[in-house]
Amino acid sequence: AGDNIINSNEESSVIISGTGESGSTVTIIVSDEGTGSVSQTTSVQPDGTWSVVVDTSSLLDGDLIIDASATNGIDNAAASHTVEHITSTTVTLNTPIAGDTSSLL
Repeated sequence: AGDNIINSNEESSVIISGTGESGSTVTIIVSDEGTGSVSQTTSVQPDGTWSVVVDTSSLLDGDLIIDASATNGIDNAAASHTVEHITSTTVTLNTPIAGDTSSLL
């Protein structure tokens, strides 16, 4: 949390938030570099803020693209905003470790 990396402990409850016109509907689509995506829809609160919790566990490890778009009550669409977010939920170890001269017992 706070490191801009979604790890395996965080991937089922990623909070995405922003601001918009009160009463507007915001649609958030989070997609991976393959064909996977998840979406959530929410309303902008009277104070102009919105927030959703997204489960990204079904998406591939790697960069995620977050696209948020808003529509107000009379169907005027705001420009969508796309953010790339780097994620990592796996670690790969190469053996032997470069420079390690000890042998395994």
